[in-house]
Amino acid sequence: MSKNKCYNILAIDDENDALEALEIEAPDNFSLVGAKSLEEAKEIIQNKQKGYFKGFILDFFCSIRKEEPARANFLREALKYFDDNHQGYPIVIRTGQGKNFRIKEQYQDIKTYCKGEDNFEAMFSSLRNKIKKLPETIARENYPDVFMIFEKSFLDLIYEEELIGALFDMQNYQLTNIKNNLARIRRIQEAIYIAINKNYPDIVPTSHLDKNAKGFLKVRGIIRYLDDKGYHSGLIKEFAYKIWAVSSDNGSHTPYERPDYMPTKYTVQSITHALLDLLLWFKEIMNKNAK
Repeated sequence: MSKNKCYNILAIDDENDALEALEIEAPDNFSLVGAKSLEEAKEIIQNKQKGYFKGFILDFFCSIRKEEPARANFLREALKYFDDNHQGYPIVIRTGQGKNFRIKEQYQDIKTYCKGEDNFEAMFSSLRNKIKKLPETIARENYPDVFMIFEKSFLDLIYEEELIGALFDMQNYQLTNIKNNLARIRRIQEAIYIAINKNYPDIVPTSHLDKNAKGFLKVRGIIRYLDDKGYHSGLIKEFAYKIWAVSSDNGSHTPYERPDYMPTKYTVQSITHALLDLLLWFKEIMNKNAK
């Protein structure tokens, strides 16, 4: 099954039977990992890549720390942790308190399911529908050829996060957002050349990774070198220069100078799409030279 179609779910419940039931009833495109306390869940998450888990199933009364009894404040502590660290990812509550149980008002926006009832299909369907609406899910489905770069670990996942942000914010017309987006694009372009150097220093030599006074790579020099060696040519060369010129001159943390023509959301859209072509070129370079 495609990695993009497999949904990794973390369930926290201090009852073995409850975790085993979830594992048995999980649909084929769900991979369920169980934890018996919030502490254990945090440890599991820390050992995975960011964004590995696409959804969470929480007991109502559960242990906060290992080897401790279930506590009534577990859900409050768990929701605070997930809101601080995994905001936007879907959460459902699975409780053994029975049909007459009344969830607290502050949790009423979270779907709640009772243990012992035949509601697994509805619960997993709810999680699936919310996962499909996540920006990263939509981005991977819309640009599968580009996101293959991250499946093959050609670029660190932090740049996948940057790219998803750029794709979903490129319609935003606020100047601060525009500048932040262009800065994301600049960082991704730098990361491309650093990744090529790390794997194939004969293509991008270490001697060309010098930084300027602002701490940025001297990307124009790298592009000229790649052009001279026949790696950057034609459309890709033009895109590479344009991406760097616009993103480095107009991105966040650059000295504020109001140009005659300010960048707009359309500037971001054009540069983002040019970046997608540069990423496809990067993927081809990495594939061609893979041993």
